[in-house]
Amino acid sequence: MTTKKQVPECHLTRNAIESIERIIDKNREDMALRFDHSCELVEERIDVMESRLYSRFEAVEDSLAAAKQLIRQITASLQTGSRSA
Repeated sequence: MTTKKQVPECHLTRNAIESIERIIDKNREDMALRFDHSCELVEERIDVMESRLYSRFEAVEDSLAAAKQLIRQITASLQTGSRSA
């Protein structure tokens, strides 16, 4: 045999119900503002990370350009060295 607990009946006044609704509405607004602020922080962090990535890409591109220039110089010196021999 299964017994079920009965929930006691609550007799709230209209004023109490409206007060509860106001509290819920106020908390909903606070939650929405917090969520909005959190999204703004995430966007700022993404912007910072994106900026770092682009600066690192630029550093890699600069390194590649320097390596290409060095390879050209070495190739040119080897070609002129082999011609003079």
